[in-house]
Amino acid sequence: MEQQGYVDEHGEVIKSKDYRKKLIFIGIGVGLIIILTIIIMIAVNISRNKKCNSIEDSFADEVLKYAEDNDLLPDALSESVEINASDLLDNGYLQEGFTFDEQTCGGKAKITYVDGEYVVTVDVTNCDRCSASSRYSEWSDWQEKLPNKQIVDVEVRYNYVEKTTNYTEWTNYYTPKQLTNNPITDYTDDRFVTISKDAKNIEIVSENLTYYRYRDKRWKFYRNNNADYSDFSSVQPSGYANKDTSTSRTTEWSEWSVNAPEEASYRRIETKTGYRWYYEEGKEKIYYNGGQYLPEAPDDKYTERDKDDKATIYRYRDTEWRWYNGEKRGYSSFMSEATSTYKYKDEGLVSYSNYSSWSTTSKVDSSNDNYREEETEIRTRYRLKYDLYSYNLLSESVLKEGFASATGMSLEEVLNNSSYAVVFEYRYRYKK
Repeated sequence: MEQQGYVDEHGEVIKSKDYRKKLIFIGIGVGLIIILTIIIMIAVNISRNKKCNSIEDSFADEVLKYAEDNDLLPDALSESVEINASDLLDNGYLQEGFTFDEQTCGGKAKITYVDGEYVVTVDVTNCDRCSASSRYSEWSDWQEKLPNKQIVDVEVRYNYVEKTTNYTEWTNYYTPKQLTNNPITDYTDDRFVTISKDAKNIEIVSENLTYYRYRDKRWKFYRNNNADYSDFSSVQPSGYANKDTSTSRTTEWSEWSVNAPEEASYRRIETKTGYRWYYEEGKEKIYYNGGQYLPEAPDDKYTERDKDDKATIYRYRDTEWRWYNGEKRGYSSFMSEATSTYKYKDEGLVSYSNYSSWSTTSKVDSSNDNYREEETEIRTRYRLKYDLYSYNLLSESVLKEGFASATGMSLEEVLNNSSYAVVFEYRYRYKK
């Protein structure tokens, strides 16, 4: 006898395959509803957490601003600073981001100094589900590493050690140019000798020394005080019959120009390929000196050039002399001071000696300061200053209030004693 299937609401027999399909569809629908409900719950919870995290972050940020503005930030030896939310609100801080459902939250925050940074531990209250009592159940155990958590608390413990201060040997002296191209900024620089990995409070110490070099200004002097001499000229000036070849000098180079100068026997002409140099400001090219053609970049600012826009450019310098009537003056070679033979100085005929080598002693004094020119250069040498610590003198680090009784000295006394150093140890816990 054939087994009868289930019947529907109209009394019709439901075949077993159709029934299984219907159950599957119902199961899928229920599953989708459950998944959708879970997704909605997760999204709502994430949104709530973001809002609460934002409130805590705003509180922590404004607490630091308030403490800094009012000179309340702690240092390595001071106790943690506690600040109430009401202090911030009364002084114009926390104007935004510290409300829940349009109601201002409350609470307090603690600032603790940790190795040059500040850890802010906030406790938000009167903030509905964003209150700390609603969001968190308890503190974690203390741990050595700073946890990546929203609410972190810090405990500072202290020990002390014997300290010896040491110095490395000095480096060589370095010129300003050497230090510009390769500055000494870190104690790992290979120009320092290697120091112990246990070194503490490493500091770069420098010392300057002035170096000197000089050159002498020299003139041509003459014997005969013949006043009938012209100014310098490349061509014979009217009224002067003779050229004194011993007064020869050259002018400075002219500016570069695209216009070729007139050729002359007394003129030296130089030619090169010139370019227009520029820098970019946005999309605009700013040209040097209105687009003047130059063979090389004029400075560190105008460094780009139009490679296809080039021209032959010229510059020149002239030789010139003094012209005279009557007896020659009788010029000497270049020298710095008059002699009994050559008494008269020609201020227009000047040259300079080469610079001397650098020395740590100045060579300028009252006997030569009328012709000697001196340059100075500050050179710098470096060494490392560092401390080495002994083992901890207390078998176990202690809180601040127990330090004096454990050591017989206050923290301030230890810090001010060159033979000792305070060791700070930090432990952390977080709200969970």
